[in-house]
Amino acid sequence: MSIDIYSILSSIPHNPHYLERYIKFIKGCKQKNLILEGYSEYHHICPRSLFPKYESLSKNRWNGIHLTARQHFIAHWILWKTYKSAKMCYAFMMMCNFKNHKISSVVYEKLKINNSLHTSKRTSGENNPMHGKNHSNETKQKISKSRLEVILINNIQITKAKFYRSTWEYSDEYLRKLSIRMSGYNNPSKNPNILQKIRNTKSSTFIDGKNLDSIGTERAADTMKKEFINESGEHTTIYKENGKKLSNTLLQIESNGKTKAYNKNKLIHEKLRQKGKWYKVKNVFDSTYEEILAAAEVRNISPGLEKCTKEKYLGKSEYGKTMFRIKNKEHLIGLYVELIEDPSILC
Repeated sequence: MSIDIYSILSSIPHNPHYLERYIKFIKGCKQKNLILEGYSEYHHICPRSLFPKYESLSKNRWNGIHLTARQHFIAHWILWKTYKSAKMCYAFMMMCNFKNHKISSVVYEKLKINNSLHTSKRTSGENNPMHGKNHSNETKQKISKSRLEVILINNIQITKAKFYRSTWEYSDEYLRKLSIRMSGYNNPSKNPNILQKIRNTKSSTFIDGKNLDSIGTERAADTMKKEFINESGEHTTIYKENGKKLSNTLLQIESNGKTKAYNKNKLIHEKLRQKGKWYKVKNVFDSTYEEILAAAEVRNISPGLEKCTKEKYLGKSEYGKTMFRIKNKEHLIGLYVELIEDPSILC
């Protein structure tokens, strides 16, 4: 039985010029490879991904041919140019990636663009396997747990998520646009609704009996306390190193002969006095404790106390408690403030 290969290959959309070249190339290989010695590869003349009907070579022996590695590469190159389909593009991509063949930069660019377009079309909209679906809570927890796993890089502990982000490369133009998009009130981290949503997610998502808020705090504390050897050969921690840098910065003498820390605190206190805010200072662990103080005095107790609420009191996290204990300031744990809306009632 005579098989008309051309009729089969031309039965789907194609480029006639390259199809004729492909047929001519295959015929030439058949004549040249009558006696083929050494390494060879088996090739489906009618690609099985496009013509699955003829995939079985035991039933369709006419559809198989032995080619050298170079001939096999050229055959798929012509097939890609003939059909420009996703399957032929992918097949040729695999040939380029795994075989020792060189292609020009022009061909490489066209191939990559063609593959990108097919990939985009194949995974966009309803073609995306996750279209209209959401990960289950169990899957989300598994993903989160995997990203929070700590690894050791250059003798420093870091989460997988943070390490992978550090390997990404961004163009200057992308960074400029990102800066504009994330500046001021465009930044989601300054949106009260988004912040509340993040807080709710962290407090309600549990892994091994702990919520994400507690896990993040513990990870931070462990990282800060992890010992390493600095450039001077001393055993130290990130916490100690940051403390030294901050201390050296704040102890710098400025033009008025005062330290930077003194001038900074004086400026902050002046702003607080101008605001004229007054607070009730309370303790979640002692309902009898209450003290009325001006904003500047509240900040003297602790710089962050002015932002503390009953739900997020001073030293609530494990890391915060540890720091207050180290500094012998355990009496500050549990403090929070309530703004006095009308200070005139104090007069």
